[in-house]
Amino acid sequence: MDPMRKWAVIAVAVITTAVVIGIVLPGITLWAPLWLKEFGGGPDSVMLATTLNQVGSAAIAPFVGYAVSRVAVRYLMLLGVVATGLALIGVAFATAMWQVTVLHALVLSAGVVLAGPVVGQVLAVRLFQENRGLAIGVVTAGASVSTFTMPPLINLLLANGLDWRTAELVMAGLVFALVPLIYFVVRETPAALADESAPEVLPQPTLTIGEILSGRAFIAILLTLIPIWIVFNAIYYPMGMFLGELGASPTDVGATVSLMGFISLFAVVTFGGLADRISPWTLMALSTVVVTGGFALVVSVKSYDLLFFILPVIGFMFGGIMSLGPAMFAKHYGAANFALAGGLSQPFFVVAAFSPFVVGLLRPNFPDYSSVFLAMMATLPVSYLGLALLRLPQRPPAGEAVAPA
Repeated sequence: MDPMRKWAVIAVAVITTAVVIGIVLPGITLWAPLWLKEFGGGPDSVMLATTLNQVGSAAIAPFVGYAVSRVAVRYLMLLGVVATGLALIGVAFATAMWQVTVLHALVLSAGVVLAGPVVGQVLAVRLFQENRGLAIGVVTAGASVSTFTMPPLINLLLANGLDWRTAELVMAGLVFALVPLIYFVVRETPAALADESAPEVLPQPTLTIGEILSGRAFIAILLTLIPIWIVFNAIYYPMGMFLGELGASPTDVGATVSLMGFISLFAVVTFGGLADRISPWTLMALSTVVVTGGFALVVSVKSYDLLFFILPVIGFMFGGIMSLGPAMFAKHYGAANFALAGGLSQPFFVVAAFSPFVVGLLRPNFPDYSSVFLAMMATLPVSYLGLALLRLPQRPPAGEAVAPA
């Protein structure tokens, strides 16, 4: 089978992820001021839409993980882009902020899951035996690509005189343009790629939901990843206010955030490829140590000039962790159980989505943001506990791939 055919599927998954996520999540930085001007209210009303989108995505992910063993990924992706396009049209005609919030919470959250890396990673795991980690990394990189592709495009439309409602409709048209690309290119099994007329026989899970949730590997992977996500989100989302305390200008903040996003793209792909050759556990342990050191420098350094070099290193390592998480799930659960295990893991990451909110609550009671970040770092020892649990010898239940992850 031509390997390029497999990579064509992955390319479509990356494009779909970049477009859908870029419009919905990074794009909100451009939509938000216009919504506030149009509908009134405070910044909290816009942040509520973003938070509920993440909560909704986490809630639907387990159902999607279950569905991919019964419905072809191609059709799930099509459902995701159609839902996203229709929701964007709904936003364009909204008459109140609560309508925008409902669409983000109920419809666009589904679009982000169905047309995002959660489903794209399933394609990588099912299509690839060799270079599986690299394929996972490339698919996951779509989320990073979205941060520096779609917001500039949205800004270009707005800067050239389009009102925000018209710009939303243009974005909806771009999303709908993905439909034929997905329909004609995406297949999820090697047999279907070799013979377009062959039916796609979908891998069936060999583990029950209870076996996955109670398995040591599942618990250990979550214990490893979630504290790192908590601390990263706690630093990343209030970064403008944190760096502002150190005298950084909005331009400085923008440059730092852009550099972190851009450099993380290379880490996502690089670490995915390395996971094909080096134990994901080893890479994860190294990344955890380095990112812990980076967090410690963030809370101790009081100079923006130094943080400009430290924060991109954290962004790079965190980008690697974004690939290593799915790689550990893939190594332990294999193609048959990867989607279900990955989907079941998503609701647990909601904890990390609330960490910026916790930072906001704590800040008035601390002398500066660095002190708040130090308090949030109290969760990091749990990551090392998770790594230790993964390293212990274990006997996988019938149907699991290999262990440890």
